[in-house]
Amino acid sequence: MAEGVVSILLQGLSNPIIQELKFLGGVGDQVENAQTQLQIMQGYLKDADVRQERNEAIRIWVASV
Repeated sequence: MAEGVVSILLQGLSNPIIQELKFLGGVGDQVENAQTQLQIMQGYLKDADVRQERNEAIRIWVASV
């Protein structure tokens, strides 16, 4: 579930209109940083999704994200 939300956010950040606006508005570095952080989070969530079946603490963490 949370991985899906992160995936949607990443897709939105890669939209060509968003790409143009971030450079016009001078927020390119901030958007790229946010995109990198979301990609890292997506990786953690993919790993956690596999492990949550075996680990209750991870299941609770994934549910809270």
